Amino acid sequence: MTFNSDQLLADAEQATGLSDWGGEQYFEHSFRTLFSAMALSVATESGLNAQGLHGAHLRLQAMAQARLQFVDDRKQNPDIATEEIKAPLIILGLPRAGSTFLHSLLACDPDNRHPQTWEMMLPSPPPQQDSYATDPRIDRAQAILNAMGLDRPEITALHPFGARQPEECHLLMELMGLGDNLPALWRMPTFNKVRATIDLREGYILHRMALQNLQYRYKGKRWVLKNPGHVFYLEHLLAVYPDAQLVQTHRDPAKVIPSVTALIQAMRQANSEHTVAGEKIALGNMKAFAAGLGQAIEFRQTAGMENHFHDVHFDQLIEDPLGVVAAIYDQFGISLSEIAIKNMRQWLASENKHQAKTRYTLQQYGLQEDQVHQAFAKYLNHYRIKTSA
Repeated sequence: MTFNSDQLLADAEQATGLSDWGGEQYFEHSFRTLFSAMALSVATESGLNAQGLHGAHLRLQAMAQARLQFVDDRKQNPDIATEEIKAPLIILGLPRAGSTFLHSLLACDPDNRHPQTWEMMLPSPPPQQDSYATDPRIDRAQAILNAMGLDRPEITALHPFGARQPEECHLLMELMGLGDNLPALWRMPTFNKVRATIDLREGYILHRMALQNLQYRYKGKRWVLKNPGHVFYLEHLLAVYPDAQLVQTHRDPAKVIPSVTALIQAMRQANSEHTVAGEKIALGNMKAFAAGLGQAIEFRQTAGMENHFHDVHFDQLIEDPLGVVAAIYDQFGISLSEIAIKNMRQWLASENKHQAKTRYTLQQYGLQEDQVHQAFAKYLNHYRIKTSA
């Protein structure tokens, strides 16, 4: 098992019988730079144990193979590039603020095309509607997730990872060597430094190209996507999706920070030889989220931006989820059908909806509520966030 990036890429070529990584059109130089840094970080900085290294190796193999096959799909089917991505509905905002709940609820509308984990991890060949539920890639994706330890109860109690789950669309950016999940899952300081030098708009362009592939043989009336982290890159997101309909979720950061920290700590601890310091994770997230949300406020105040947004507060979502959905649809001129309402009511009444089963406090991670509220004062005041939800 090697984490030499050149060898990993050569192995991917041998496994697929392909050798075209895409060139400038697919930002090959950025991909190679990011992939090399990721492999180096995993091998030398992550602190992964043997099981963790095995899962990471499988994920990197899949990432490299997926890129080769993605490029080949578009070469063999050039009309994929003509697919239109019209007015995607995108959920973003603070993590742990109800975005998974809302995404799963909106996925109940048969008009909404929501990408599942397996097709974002392994997007080639383009999924077909008639075989979507039985595609063999589902089992492969689940096996990779399991090897990474993401099926462990202490993790699924916080977030429902699974091949068939509607998941965060940053997974599509792994075709570029980007994405938000892996830097959270593995300690990768070298990769993070390299990532900061990359033009993230390239990742968003590839994100759109990947959606074209996914809808080529399986279309819906609209895409419903979710990635909390998009809120920190609104300029890039709207440059690539100028007609995007954005739903920003809000919650008291004093509730968000310990929940995010617990998830990251659980994911890293599952496959690590070392104790993962939650205090450092919590403080870093507090600073990064506060700065990013402040910048998002300023961006939304520029001319014409507010027409793209609808705000959803966590307490409102929990108290009246169907009312929140109706307001979103009304804001963006989307028809809410009777079958969608029926499906949503059935899902809400079922045991399938995910709610975190554990509670964590700021004090566990060395922070105080007043300290967090002071850091997020601009955000709390601007959106009139309740500090008890």
